[in-house]
Amino acid sequence: MMNQGQPMVNQSQMQGQGPPAVGQPRPGARPPEEAGRQLLSKSREMLPVLRNKWGVAMAEGGAALQGTSGQEQGRSGEGQQNRFESSVEDFHSTLDQMELNLKCALETTSQSQSSSRYMLGNLSYQQYVATAKQQVNFTLGIKEMLKAAAMDITEHSQQQQQQSSAPPQ
Repeated sequence: MMNQGQPMVNQSQMQGQGPPAVGQPRPGARPPEEAGRQLLSKSREMLPVLRNKWGVAMAEGGAALQGTSGQEQGRSGEGQQNRFESSVEDFHSTLDQMELNLKCALETTSQSQSSSRYMLGNLSYQQYVATAKQQVNFTLGIKEMLKAAAMDITEHSQQQQQQSSAPPQ
C-alpha cells in the first residue's frame, strides 16, 4: 500500500534503469506546497513556547501588581514592573513571529493555487520552475512593450501640442 505523500515509482526506476518519467516528481525536488506546510508546522511548534511565555507574562504581571501594592506601603516595585514589560515584549515578539509564519504559509498556498490554474499538473518540479520562468519573462516583455507604447504616445501627443501652440508662419 502506498502513502499519498510518496511519489509513484515505476519498475525501471526501482531497478535503476533510466530517468524518472515525465510528470513524476524527482526524489530531491520539493513541490511548492511543501513550503507552506513547513511554515504551518513551524507555527504549530511555536504554540507550546507561546503558551509558556504567556504564563510567564501573567506571573510577572501578578508579581508587578503585588509590587505596586507594596509601593503604596513603602517598598519599591520597579524591578517587577520592568520584568513584566520584558516578558510581555517577549510574548509579543513570539506572537509576531508566528503571525509572519502564518502569513507566509497563506501566501505560499495562495500562490500555489494560483499557479495551478496556469500550469500543467503533470510537470516535474524542474519543468514547473522552467515554465514559471518563461511566464515571468513573457510578462516582463509585455510590460516593456506597454511601457514603450505609452512613451511613444506621450511623445507623440507632446509633439502635437508643440506644433499646435507654435505661431503660424
